[in-house]
Amino acid sequence: MDVKGVLQLSADFSPIIQNQMFDVDMHGFPVFTDKNMALLNMLFDNDVAYAKVAESSYEKEMKKIFKGMFNSATPEEQQTNIRRAVYRVNRDNSTSLPTLSGSKKESASKKPTQKYIVELLKISSGERLDGKEPDKKAENKELESKLTGGSLLTARAIIDMIPFDRNSNKAVENALLAGEADLVYKIAHAAEEAVNNALIREAEEKNDTGTAVNRVDKNNFSFATKFCHHACRRIGGGYGKYCIYDSVVHEFLPYYACEYLDADTLGKICGFKPERTTFKEQYKKVNEQIEAWKRLSAQDASEKGEGYGYECYRNLYDAVLDAINRWRDAWRLCPDSQSCVIHHHLDGDQCEKLDYCNFDRFVWYFFKNQWRKEKAKELLKDWGELPYNL
Repeated sequence: MDVKGVLQLSADFSPIIQNQMFDVDMHGFPVFTDKNMALLNMLFDNDVAYAKVAESSYEKEMKKIFKGMFNSATPEEQQTNIRRAVYRVNRDNSTSLPTLSGSKKESASKKPTQKYIVELLKISSGERLDGKEPDKKAENKELESKLTGGSLLTARAIIDMIPFDRNSNKAVENALLAGEADLVYKIAHAAEEAVNNALIREAEEKNDTGTAVNRVDKNNFSFATKFCHHACRRIGGGYGKYCIYDSVVHEFLPYYACEYLDADTLGKICGFKPERTTFKEQYKKVNEQIEAWKRLSAQDASEKGEGYGYECYRNLYDAVLDAINRWRDAWRLCPDSQSCVIHHHLDGDQCEKLDYCNFDRFVWYFFKNQWRKEKAKELLKDWGELPYNL
């Protein structure tokens, strides 16, 4: 096995200082050592902005909300839990779900504006999470919050997917627990479909069917992956069914794919011939392929026989995780790795195989720092000019 990610610890620093720094590979990118996982988890758990994730009360509430999508006592309670789940995932992950149109004013493209869309669908005033009218005596103030735009349309679509019938909604629950990729597609395009159907109906009512409808293009792929991930996790599916997509992972997953996967494997997954291509060229191809998978329509998937785009993205993610875990196993056999002075402080989670959640949190949290992100982009400019197969 070709073990990549050579550690670059400077002899100029004391052992204590060295173990307060992230281990990086020969290109300056963080590697997935046990020490790095421990450092990152320590930073994350002590970051006041994310501390609520570790609070048992928060986790218990999230489990109650997601389980309530399937086992509520009344239809109204079930619908409230679905709205709350959509609201929480969007709020906690800043996925910009409410936005339906990128333009506030009418442009030359004649694309419908956000204002026009919400008025057309009669959702200008939004909808409270509990579906009720304002109540000053309400005990749970969150329930007075409103879903608007794409959040409201997505919640309505999920409500339609999960009927209030234990025999019927079991199918959706089982699909989540099985990690079925089509759920990501349906949720990602739910708001887009609702808007475009309304625009088509409007054109038909005006007898304007001869003119092409200016449809919206709103793919809430990031939200959909996160919703399925958190729903699956909270109803008992663990971490291993849905990997998360976001812009940070999209930007840096290709680097780890190029570094940890051999050229033939990477080429087969991403559909390109690896002969004498440079690392940088491969990075670009993988980056572009992820974007293509993200935009793959149901019709394209059927015609090309590739399955939903999310399924292809997850296959790449799985291959990278598998390669990194093999690297971690080999890294532990290296005598120099055993000198880590914080090793005995590690929780069991740091020593286990990485899963979707570990990898996503590590990459996202490390590179969300704007200085680190810009530094990494500078490193990528000088990285990978030599051919992969020398």
